[in-house]
Amino acid sequence: MSVFIRRLTLLALPLWLAACSESYPMQKPVHDLGAAINHCREYTQYMLPPEAVISLDALSTRQGQYFYDVFFSVRDHKDSGYVRCQIDMSGMIVYFKVRDFRQRSRSFSGSAF
Repeated sequence: MSVFIRRLTLLALPLWLAACSESYPMQKPVHDLGAAINHCREYTQYMLPPEAVISLDALSTRQGQYFYDVFFSVRDHKDSGYVRCQIDMSGMIVYFKVRDFRQRSRSFSGSAF
């Protein structure tokens, strides 16, 4: 039984370390929609490859009662997709999803969390 637990621990350790190694601050001071857009753009730049072009989808981006919803179109020389980022009023990114575009550590993926 202890061999099984040791092996399970060794298999789970890299996943746990990867989850704990997030170096981008998920919370920043946000006082309006513009600050929320900037916070989300910085996080998107962190998550996507450096050659990705990020454009604000101004028609979809909005301020709700409890959250800022920010949408970006993303593209590079071979892929295009979109990003949805939701930030609560305290400045914490509570939802982030990339669709139809590769991320730094993944190939084609639908989620970052």
